[in-house]
Amino acid sequence: MKIKGRFIACCLIVLLVVAFAMPALRASSTQEREAAERQRQVRVYFPRDGNPHPRDPFNLQFVVRNVAASAPARPALESLLAGPTGTEKRRRLRALDSAGLKVGSLVIDKGTARVDFVSRGGKRWAGDLSPAEFRQAVERTLKQFSTVRRVTVSVDGRTDFDSSR
Repeated sequence: MKIKGRFIACCLIVLLVVAFAMPALRASSTQEREAAERQRQVRVYFPRDGNPHPRDPFNLQFVVRNVAASAPARPALESLLAGPTGTEKRRRLRALDSAGLKVGSLVIDKGTARVDFVSRGGKRWAGDLSPAEFRQAVERTLKQFSTVRRVTVSVDGRTDFDSSR
């Protein structure tokens, strides 16, 4: 009889614990669902090693990243600067020559995105095509947004950063 009483008491305790835990579990799954709804998938463009297409000398390929849905352009550019993941590197995608660069200002107005990247002490490019490849990847990443038709890219305030000057 004592065992039966203890068993019933244990069952009641388990039921009470479950009854109090269920609302908390529902709330956390609701929060996770709301957080996922506040995300948006964007395309970020990286160069791919190998034979480029004649119409795309930089061989830029896109990958999909999840960023905040409310203002996705800046996180998309930050993701571009962060470079490809390990899996993406195994697919022969490589990082842009963007070492030392950070997104300074980004303004989208009347269809034109103006982005200025800042460097620590002046950007030195790895090769002659690196600045043009960087500009092209930034333009493609930003032009995916419906509010962007034109892109102006500058580094440390200079729009001619890719000239041989």
